[in-house]
Amino acid sequence: IKMRDPSSLLFEIRDTGIGVHPENQERIFDSFSQADNSDTRLYGGTGLGLSITRQLVHLMGGEIGIESTPGAGSVFWFSMPLKKSLDDKPALNIDIRGTDIVIIDANQNSRENLCKMIGFIGGDALPAGDIDHANALLKTLDTERLIVLNDNLGQDQVLSMLDILETNENLELVYLTNPGSSQQHILPQDHPRIHQVHKPIHQREFVQQIQAVLDGISTDVAQEEDAKESPSRLKGLRVLLAEDNAVNQLLAHEILLKLGCTVELANNGIEAIAAIEENEFDLVLMDCQMPEMDGYEATQTLRDWEAVQGRPRLPVIAVTANALVGEEESVLDAGMDDYLSKPFSISDLSDLLKKWAPDRKVG
Repeated sequence: IKMRDPSSLLFEIRDTGIGVHPENQERIFDSFSQADNSDTRLYGGTGLGLSITRQLVHLMGGEIGIESTPGAGSVFWFSMPLKKSLDDKPALNIDIRGTDIVIIDANQNSRENLCKMIGFIGGDALPAGDIDHANALLKTLDTERLIVLNDNLGQDQVLSMLDILETNENLELVYLTNPGSSQQHILPQDHPRIHQVHKPIHQREFVQQIQAVLDGISTDVAQEEDAKESPSRLKGLRVLLAEDNAVNQLLAHEILLKLGCTVELANNGIEAIAAIEENEFDLVLMDCQMPEMDGYEATQTLRDWEAVQGRPRLPVIAVTANALVGEEESVLDAGMDDYLSKPFSISDLSDLLKKWAPDRKVG
């Protein structure tokens, strides 16, 4: 992200993919189009993403384009007529100016992002790549002391935080961790000065937790949200998640875990069918656009298998990027039971899961 001129910002996204030939570069922004039609089967995708992006950029008065060399990746860019705000007030009415916060994170990019979030609400972030560096920084502080610790350090380093808390009675710790991971339980969850925030980190939740800790509020934002989003009806629900995109897969997996479900992953329709034949599930989340075998074909294959085997109907929820008129009919015709349009919220997913969860899951 950089200033294109005094009145606009330029955003660039680089990849190292297969690239796009010059004659195809304008066409890829058209609906339902990829540079090579065979790519749809090989890589998945609907061909809608860039078209929708171009429409949004144009609606906001911006420009969009691509620079690409076949075989050497691409640079997708868009510009937006945005000016620097003249209002110095921090967002969310949170202001922690003058507060020193030590950020302990083994990953430099993650560490820098956390520091930016702290700076956004006026705090002074002090980055450290390990516990020893953090301890040295703590000894230089004479103001309120707060540590943000990411769980990507080794177990011994994370555990050493207990000794630091023991010798610093005014020290508070915000612990960033993945729900359900082994790292989550290294530190005691009932410690009065340890406050967990679950990854992936969202800026609003993160800065609210920072403010709450500094205000002396012991409420754990992540635990509150989990309590709201984890009704007993979903606890232990066995979900098969069929999704080829690694980022979408990670996000959906984390949400399902937070809702109390148990999850098995499949990267395409072929893997999904194999998993269903070998294991028992209560419900399937089926991405419609996947390589090798898409969600439509996988669901039809499932329904044929159920008929031959005399198996009860397994609920299948389509996950689709096609928020178009007639899409509901398409997924129902393919044998699916319901659909969820991307992007979706935790509450959207929770509501659908509760709708299709077996009655015996009610606790």
